[in-house]
Amino acid sequence: MNELISRSHQESINLPSLQSELENNKSFITFLRELQTEVDDEIALQANYENIAKKLGELNIDIDQRARNSIQDVRNQLEHVQSDMNLLRTQCSQQRKYVENMLEKVPGGATPTSSRRKKIMLMVSTTVTTIIQVVEDELRRSPSTKENDLLELKQKLQDVNTCIVDETDAADHVVPNIAKNKQELQKSEHENVVQSELAQLGKEESEKERTKKNKKH
Repeated sequence: MNELISRSHQESINLPSLQSELENNKSFITFLRELQTEVDDEIALQANYENIAKKLGELNIDIDQRARNSIQDVRNQLEHVQSDMNLLRTQCSQQRKYVENMLEKVPGGATPTSSRRKKIMLMVSTTVTTIIQVVEDELRRSPSTKENDLLELKQKLQDVNTCIVDETDAADHVVPNIAKNKQELQKSEHENVVQSELAQLGKEESEKERTKKNKKH
């Protein structure tokens, strides 16, 4: 009887310790789940970023020919990019505890505009500005049967650029008005900033490729 009482007393003393261990395990499991969720989110975000960059590259391939010969194709591709950009905005707005957002990360000593998110916005803006110029040229000489399609595409381009301005909060880098002619666009401050940023981006990519080649040798 005394042994039973002693055993019962010992078990009651160890119970808080057991409860503490269980709570710690639950906390650890919760941490693992949250961490896995954030890792999955980052993988999805990076995949979306790469997809956007790929689509922009496709749009930039012989853009004059694409706009003149296949207006509907350009519009569809642009809508897909815009949809991906909306998803990217949502992904970037999610708060995280453990996993850093690759797009928002700014290299040490760089300005906030050097983040990958800012660069992808500049890439979109440059592509859209190029297409706007082509559309305006085509509007001047296109038959009336194509005019509605071109005007609709032009409006879509304007909407995308407006979205980019809102996204980057770049009040001092306002996208050029689509009514300006090609010479005015090339002289605009926005165009100069875009070209400067993209030149820097290209320089960084070239240096990375050079480093990779040196390592192989």
